[in-house]
Amino acid sequence: MISSTIVCIECNTRVQGRADKKFCSDACRNAYHNKNRTEIMMGDTQIKLVNQILRRNRSILLEILHCKNPNRPVSIFLLKVKGFEFSFCTHLVNDNKGNAIHCCYDIGYQYLDNGRIRIIRDF
Repeated sequence: MISSTIVCIECNTRVQGRADKKFCSDACRNAYHNKNRTEIMMGDTQIKLVNQILRRNRSILLEILHCKNPNRPVSIFLLKVKGFEFSFCTHLVNDNKGNAIHCCYDIGYQYLDNGRIRIIRDF
């Protein structure tokens, strides 16, 4: 008869008892699950951070859109001063000429020449 040795998935020591046991002790079981829970929570934290940045970007675009003539281009520098992070957007679409519109949920912006952008509400 072949004897199979079961090892703890946390500390790799031999497990005694039932054939379906995964841990050698309650301490190893708790350590294993706490470690996995921490990794999941860190992922949730990253998602919350990205959503926070996207919401802030959207509110900056809305603020500028309401304060200025909607068709008037604005300086990229103005957005940077207000804390806009250009590396975050929800999606990209192309206008009818094939130019990229960077979207932050329902508001978009399009790069123009001379360090300016156009904010677009309906695209």
